[in-house]
Amino acid sequence: MANEDFEPSSFTEEDGIQCQFPLPVQVQLRQSRRRESLEELLQQLYNPCVPIGRRGSTLVDESGSTTDVSEFSFSLPPGTIQPGTRLTEQSLNEQKKSELIAITVQLKHEIHLASQSLIRALKRRNQQMSKLHSLCNLLSAVLQAYSSKRSEDTKLKFTVEPMKSECGFQQWLEAMRAVARLPGGIPHDFRRKMWLNLAENYLKTVGIDWNEVRLRTFSEKLNPDDSELNMQIVKDLHRTGWTGLNTDRERILLKRVLLAYARYNKTIGYCQGFNVIAALIMEVMENKEEHALKVMIMLIEHVFPNDYFDQTLRALSVDMIVLNDLLSVRLPKLYSHLESLQKHSDSEYEPPLINVFSMQWFLTIFATVFPKHLVFRIWDSLMLEGSEILLRVALATFAKISR
Repeated sequence: MANEDFEPSSFTEEDGIQCQFPLPVQVQLRQSRRRESLEELLQQLYNPCVPIGRRGSTLVDESGSTTDVSEFSFSLPPGTIQPGTRLTEQSLNEQKKSELIAITVQLKHEIHLASQSLIRALKRRNQQMSKLHSLCNLLSAVLQAYSSKRSEDTKLKFTVEPMKSECGFQQWLEAMRAVARLPGGIPHDFRRKMWLNLAENYLKTVGIDWNEVRLRTFSEKLNPDDSELNMQIVKDLHRTGWTGLNTDRERILLKRVLLAYARYNKTIGYCQGFNVIAALIMEVMENKEEHALKVMIMLIEHVFPNDYFDQTLRALSVDMIVLNDLLSVRLPKLYSHLESLQKHSDSEYEPPLINVFSMQWFLTIFATVFPKHLVFRIWDSLMLEGSEILLRVALATFAKISR
């Protein structure tokens, strides 16, 4: 055999032949790149939505776990690929040329079918987006027609998601406030997005590092204060009930969210009534605990004044005083009646009767007072307008029951 007929680069240890001469560096690099490209292609075939990286001869998925592609084994009939089969470089090397051609034809056919399905899905998506755009324009026109005809009302434009700019968010916020005032209020399908958008905008505004908060508050590692907090949470849950939660999983998630908030805000920790508030948030957030924690942080720290839920309840006491004053002006007969009952009571040191009724309303944000559909409307307005809504609802409630 002539020297020019001998090509050492055509033989590798993978072919079962021991090379007599070391392969040139460029050939080794080319073969290495070929193997890596094949591994990446196979990984993309079986996990098309998972970004991958390479670490030696292993594949690394987004969770950080590694998988050696050589671990997959299967029986591949000639010219066909069985459902669930995972091709590897080793299995492909074992196929004949005709079988590889048949596999290629089959893959091309499946890619063609997948492409056609994707095109149809994109067309349906475009149709739905066009329909949604038309509905948003219609709702924008309705909002402008129902508005008080201020100059800024002509700029009302309803969108499901707020635009990225601060101006865009304010326009979205004004539109949501207008929708909340309509007879039907915020549509149920929009509520979760609206609450979450409000919460995430607040977290972004105050510069909270959510990744750090998430890792710290939902950590499985117990903190020194966790035992006492757990006892307090469980005791309150057993005393007041599980607020409509039916499964053990829902109850576990509720306890996790309550403990996570107590870890996040050590000044407040856990306050009586938080279980009712967190359970309603969990229901709207579809039991997604991170989303529920975001909304709870925004609600307690942004919507309500400081010291509203701490041990002193100072801000809540201020609301009680304001409510008493409002009742004396707006509903003087009811106020005088309650004052008369107070004077004829056995103890002169009892709290005002108005407080006896309304303090629990405020601590649970009316969640245990009205039907759920009405509670949702109150909460929507609360998050959009602020804590003043509580005083308005309480005043309207007293006016209703006084008739």
